[in-house]
Amino acid sequence: MLPNKPYFFISPLQPFLCNKCPANKWYLFQITILIMLLQNSICTSTIRLAGNKKVNPANVLFLKADVNYTELFMQGGKTLIVPKTLKELEKRFIPFNFFRTHKSFMVNLNYVIGYQIHEGLLVKLDGEFNVNLSRRRKEDFLKSFHNFPKN
Repeated sequence: MLPNKPYFFISPLQPFLCNKCPANKWYLFQITILIMLLQNSICTSTIRLAGNKKVNPANVLFLKADVNYTELFMQGGKTLIVPKTLKELEKRFIPFNFFRTHKSFMVNLNYVIGYQIHEGLLVKLDGEFNVNLSRRRKEDFLKSFHNFPKN
């Protein structure tokens, strides 16, 4: 049963709930806690690579394919070589703001500082790294880059 009073919108998740009702306030509180936990788990989660190798995706600048191996370039100049194809790792890294720029590269959008679309397609990353960008993925990359929230 809906009250005759107008509704107060608190969150886009709850467009139909009145914030005056104690049950609805408790529900909103639970949703807020859930969102905070999900955001925290994404920042602190690790991805299992191979064997007992694990990596925090927030520390990975980009991935580079080399036949059946993938090289991970980390913050601080450290690199890891994993006996997995980039296609296998792509499924694990996509939820963490990674974008496949080329058949041989995948970048972390958090570290992209710019791009070059004239005289060769390149994506510029922190630490003076340049990564190839394929013509077919250029438009999708530009949309993702411009819609990605920067800190």
